[in-house]
Amino acid sequence: MTTKEQDTTEQQRGQGGAPVAGDSQAVCRVMVENLFGKRHWAAGWALDLCSADPQFLTHLAEQPRGYAHFLCLIRMALLERGSNSGSAQDEARMLRAGSKEALLDELLPSSPVEIISLLPKFPKKPLHEEIYRELLRVLEDKMIRKHLLHKKRISESTVYSILLIERFPAQYRSAAIHLINGHDFQSGYLVFLEITKMVEKFNLKVTERELVRAAKKTKYARELRIWIYRKISKLPFPPPPWEGSDKIRPVRSRDELIEMAAKFENVYSHRRTLDNHASHIVAGDEYVYVCEHIPAMIQIRRDRDVYTKWAVCGWSIGEISGKKYKPVSLYDRYELARAFIKFQHADILPEVSW
Repeated sequence: MTTKEQDTTEQQRGQGGAPVAGDSQAVCRVMVENLFGKRHWAAGWALDLCSADPQFLTHLAEQPRGYAHFLCLIRMALLERGSNSGSAQDEARMLRAGSKEALLDELLPSSPVEIISLLPKFPKKPLHEEIYRELLRVLEDKMIRKHLLHKKRISESTVYSILLIERFPAQYRSAAIHLINGHDFQSGYLVFLEITKMVEKFNLKVTERELVRAAKKTKYARELRIWIYRKISKLPFPPPPWEGSDKIRPVRSRDELIEMAAKFENVYSHRRTLDNHASHIVAGDEYVYVCEHIPAMIQIRRDRDVYTKWAVCGWSIGEISGKKYKPVSLYDRYELARAFIKFQHADILPEVSW
């Protein structure tokens, strides 16, 4: 090593940077690939900065966790400004000389000040360009910022969860934060979206605090769905699609459904199952009838499939539950099917035998 190379190396050590051994371009490429990955949208720009300014490599080596995310934000801001007039060397010097706060304030004035303290908590590998743009917009919400600041680490799935949560109306976000997180964020989002639609559709008197409390108690999204089903099940039943006959009559209320379930001692006697069926009745998706003659409880469902076997004016026969789980004979099932079809097609079917 020549005296000049030794002086350069000693100078770099004195500045706290890693010594550049061998081909500096190769060292820079390895470091950038470790930070960004080979095909990341900001990796090429970071390589240009290292090539244009040898001191930037030392600067890069000194930076703490999360600096790659900071570089992505700066690159995004420069691209949005159309700032291609400045050379890579000028940009490298700007990054070395300026503080993170000052640079963000100049290039991204709308970004929250808390973003600097959040970046070290982010995943090691940087994210897609569009995610940073959305994230800055979402972090304008004080509640979401507070939620992230209390986390020790912010996983990639947490980032995507936060972006999904922001799509909910403000009164639902507190509950959504407690429910949509971790690897379950996709299914959690879909369930919570379904729940908010149910609240609005049925005009349920559910406060934000009540929804947050329920979300905190539930470990999985499906448990919150069961909770909302129970609330819907207590609403009045709509009129039945068929008024029945002297042998078959509709169950017109939740209380009557509970009474019949206790009498028949079948699947409806389970609280969760009863709540589920009652909520679907309220929603107009199904109805339950009782036939004392067989005896049996008959569930009919609103048709969603053109291939339904027993179609009755937009409804089809679903479950038929006998007393004490006793199976209903094939003949009785046939007679029930005829009874339900008869009121719509009396001209093509004979009278029911019983």
